[in-house]
Amino acid sequence: MDPWKAALTLYALAGLGALAHWAKRRLRGETPDGLFDHLGENFGHTLLSLFASLGAITSEIAALVANGTPVDGSPQSLALAFLTGYGADSALNKGSG
Repeated sequence: MDPWKAALTLYALAGLGALAHWAKRRLRGETPDGLFDHLGENFGHTLLSLFASLGAITSEIAALVANGTPVDGSPQSLALAFLTGYGADSALNKGSG
């Protein structure tokens, strides 16, 4: 996989991880908000979660490049990106509900 495509895939998976966290909260009844209402009401926390995820994924990519490891979208990198987004949203996006 092209390194740029792999990097974009990692960023996208972090976003999907954050979305999965919102979906889990919604299914459990922890937030009554629809997605866009939730994003609007918790805008600051959402940005904090987003930038934390972007920073962590950028650090992962930088570590891979510094070690001479190809950024190829390995299953481990993909799982780490998803869990980074989920974890950042879980830790930082404490909003309605």
